[in-house]
Amino acid sequence: QKIDKYDKTCVLFAPRSDSDRVDVEILEDGNVLNIKSDSEWEEIIGLRKRILTYAGIKNSSEIKLSWNPAWQELELISATVSNLNGKVVCASTNEIHAMDAQWVRAAPRYPAEKLMVVNLPAVEVGSVIDLRYRKKFRNHLFVSRINSFASFLPMSNSSFVVSYPSSMDLKYRLFNGENIAFSCRTNGSTTLLDWTSVKSRKVKQESKLPAWYHFQPTVYLSSGNWKTNAEKIFKAFDERASKCENAARFARELTKNMTDKREMALAVSREIIRIVRSGGTSFINLPLSALSTADRTLADKYGNSADRAILLSAMLKSLDIDCEILLASHDDSGCEDAEAASRLFPQLDYFFIPLVRAKFGDEFVYLNEGTRFNEPGTSCNDQAYVLSRDGTISNINVAEGKKDRVEFDYLVELDKDGTAEITFEKRIYGVSVGNFRKQYNEMLPEIKRRQ
Repeated sequence: QKIDKYDKTCVLFAPRSDSDRVDVEILEDGNVLNIKSDSEWEEIIGLRKRILTYAGIKNSSEIKLSWNPAWQELELISATVSNLNGKVVCASTNEIHAMDAQWVRAAPRYPAEKLMVVNLPAVEVGSVIDLRYRKKFRNHLFVSRINSFASFLPMSNSSFVVSYPSSMDLKYRLFNGENIAFSCRTNGSTTLLDWTSVKSRKVKQESKLPAWYHFQPTVYLSSGNWKTNAEKIFKAFDERASKCENAARFARELTKNMTDKREMALAVSREIIRIVRSGGTSFINLPLSALSTADRTLADKYGNSADRAILLSAMLKSLDIDCEILLASHDDSGCEDAEAASRLFPQLDYFFIPLVRAKFGDEFVYLNEGTRFNEPGTSCNDQAYVLSRDGTISNINVAEGKKDRVEFDYLVELDKDGTAEITFEKRIYGVSVGNFRKQYNEMLPEIKRRQ
């Protein structure tokens, strides 16, 4: 039987996807961490990479480095471009600019984060970019670092060197390190750790990848302790919450005609969500001294997540409503092993979401999440790990009827001629209820009539 070639086709080779294309390759990635104490250290980062395509030129010709002068220092050591014709060009002072981070304008009371932008000259296909910079840290709660010897780009050489006082209690571990060379030596009162990797394979980018330590060589390092860390953070929260005369007066005015504690808490929570906007960066990106008092946050009508939690908890306690602040993580997978390494080797940025929780009867209510239309008892952070005041770690477990889920009921009526009429009912539970209520409440009257 004769088959027309246009009717039947066969793909001999699968088309190359964008994820397989390589625009840049890393020739050398070096990270040196010099630790002086639990609260002070410096990091020297060196990176050499070769540009392979025009897309690589577009993505690598501009380098952005961030720091906050309130507790960090940034020094650009060198930024050079070496071309195939042997010409080496250094970034001049006219090509290096410092500016405020994007969030600074909307939250001027916080120490301003800075952004250094380096525009590299004469970058072309085949160019080798060599970047080195030093970043100093001070007044932090403890030292923590995650260093992976893998990348979404092909990488030839990678190293991680750590020096720290031998008297320091520094915990570290290398995961999946079968092909990583490691050495540990002592030089006087200093201990030196050195991890080196050669020719790392490119990692394919996928959505919802697990933490890298599950499948790639990764070093976790920390001098922290969750109990000590919690004591410092919650002490700072308490000091700011104690200055709440105006906030307490405002809470009493809001609830003067109420007697039920639960309704009082919800009324205060909804009003704070309505009038105090989110502004600034996360509190973990700033020194604890940058936290604001409850009265200051109420007067300015904005604050980061920690300042708004401090304000809300202060107002609730002024009404004799028992509540507490918890620090939640982004790990809400419900799987104990998903990011266990970040709990075993405490990372500064693991617990960063302040939640205000109160208990009414047998129900826990999270009062500073989402919108003022949220259903009480729901949480955006169901199953997330949380850090309590006493340093214990537990999980948020929302009541079964308040968990996120969607239910559908379908009714299909079929006529004799084959015509079908399908009716369905959709029921929304959990956090999405608040989003639906917000959308409906703020809908224009004309559009609402059409619904």
